[in-house]
Amino acid sequence: MVAVRSQRYHHVSMQVFGMYIRMEGVAEKVVDKIREFVFSGKFEFEKLKELLFTNMNIRQRPTVPAKLDFVFMMRDNVVLEYHLMDTEITGIMAKLRDYLNQVRNMQEIFKFNRHFRLGWDMFVYEQPTDFGVPMAYASGANSVLGLLGEVRKDIGIQGEVDYRMHLNTDNTDMMMVIHPDQKIRFSVQQDRTFKHQIKSAVTAVLDYSTRKLMVAVKVPEAETPFSLLGHSQTYIYTSNNKIVGSQIYLKKSCPTCLMKQVVSQGEDHRKNTNLMKSEYHELGHVYGLEIAGKLFDCEVPETSSPGQRFFSFLKSFNPLSKEPKSLLNILFSGTRQIHAFLFYFPHIESCGAHFMVSRSQVDPVEEVIFEFDLRKFQYMENPQKIMGEKSIAVVGNIIFSGLINRTHHVEIEFAAAPMWTKSNFDLEIRRMPFMLQSKNYPEFPILFHMKNQYFGFDRPILFKDLTSVEKHTVHSNMELIWGHLDQKIKIEGDHKTTAEAISHLHSKWYYNTCMRDHSLPEWSQSEYLPTTDACLYALHDLVTLHHFTWDITATNLEPWMVTAYKKMETLLKTVLFPF
Repeated sequence: MVAVRSQRYHHVSMQVFGMYIRMEGVAEKVVDKIREFVFSGKFEFEKLKELLFTNMNIRQRPTVPAKLDFVFMMRDNVVLEYHLMDTEITGIMAKLRDYLNQVRNMQEIFKFNRHFRLGWDMFVYEQPTDFGVPMAYASGANSVLGLLGEVRKDIGIQGEVDYRMHLNTDNTDMMMVIHPDQKIRFSVQQDRTFKHQIKSAVTAVLDYSTRKLMVAVKVPEAETPFSLLGHSQTYIYTSNNKIVGSQIYLKKSCPTCLMKQVVSQGEDHRKNTNLMKSEYHELGHVYGLEIAGKLFDCEVPETSSPGQRFFSFLKSFNPLSKEPKSLLNILFSGTRQIHAFLFYFPHIESCGAHFMVSRSQVDPVEEVIFEFDLRKFQYMENPQKIMGEKSIAVVGNIIFSGLINRTHHVEIEFAAAPMWTKSNFDLEIRRMPFMLQSKNYPEFPILFHMKNQYFGFDRPILFKDLTSVEKHTVHSNMELIWGHLDQKIKIEGDHKTTAEAISHLHSKWYYNTCMRDHSLPEWSQSEYLPTTDACLYALHDLVTLHHFTWDITATNLEPWMVTAYKKMETLLKTVLFPF
């Protein structure tokens, strides 16, 4: 089940959309079909059956046919419901396999030119007033998406998409009242307009025999840049109560007055601010890019300085206004709050923003190429290995291709011990030397290493671990090195559970339910933890860390890094305050 809900006034919850998948019964022929379809039977299904039907005591009902229900909902209403039986599932899998084989061997060119319109929430409300005429309030938005281009598919897993996309959105809030004589109407209206565009191309090639992946993204040209544009303004308006917008009575009484007047404090309060510092422009030119970002016609106080903009950004992720107070919920709720602020823009002041990326005028980059060698990608080599130590390694290059190539060598490696008692993550990005406009740019490495080790579980989890008061600790070590080896930031952390949290666990409902589950006949003679929902909740609570300690050491930081470090320190203290 997946559901996305929004919070309205007075804690009213409204579903945006939801998706539900329900499967009843696992027929033997469906399992056989999955075995044939997934990795040619390398997956160890016999061990999975032993785990499900023997260790977890799940009843096997071979005579019950399998059923699959797929339900899609919007605003708590079912808009799509699809049912499948086991005989249909096997047929669909066979058709899907045939279709994938056809796509793999297809060589064709497809052209597309499509336009879509999306109407957002439209809200109309009328309320009586003291002078006998209603006040009307309307809110709504319309988005129009234009997508055109062509797709070139070659034999094998390779193809190219050349596309151009335009997205225009008009968002309006309006309050209107009509004069008692029914001849004149007065309104206060806020218009928020967004215009986005991109013209690019994406080429992808996967050579499965050599385990190599290449993705090339075309950088937009200066004439058709990647552009994000938005503007909001509020105005008062009067006209005749007719479809034709005119105001004959206003012209008679005040010939110089305007029907439409933008709400503003004056021209002196409208500011144009460049969001990109000169350092970012210079860095973009080094990589053959032209990057621009600015605010225009802006009177909002929160945008008056970089500090005010950063403070407004922090307020969106304020954990005191989020519930539940978890890091994941704070991240997603803060991101949604920023999107809602930009979309609804609850300010009467005018403000506009523009962000643009394109090729530079001198030594431009034409495309960005991602080349990765997947031969060390363990899950492609050993898809049947689901237990034991896990490791993933990816090696490749990121190339800013043009008359002058700016190549970056990338190595990523991740390894985790069984039960995640230890984990290592290593990232290396090394910019290779190149010469631009008679200036030599030397090799520049960026290295990041992170190690975590969990102390307390060096054996399978037993039921007695849940009833004990033993503390569990995690030691972490992170190191960031850039440029030269003497420029680095090292963070060592020791985190642990607390006795107070373990004692509080014994009062939770899922702990008491787990105790009752263990007393059942199927679990009472076992020393292992029952695999029930309540016991898994209790185990998660038991190993949740509550006491955190970090020791940070930094050497040879540049001034802008010191500023960024202080901002990050403020951000961490704010986010972790409720915890």
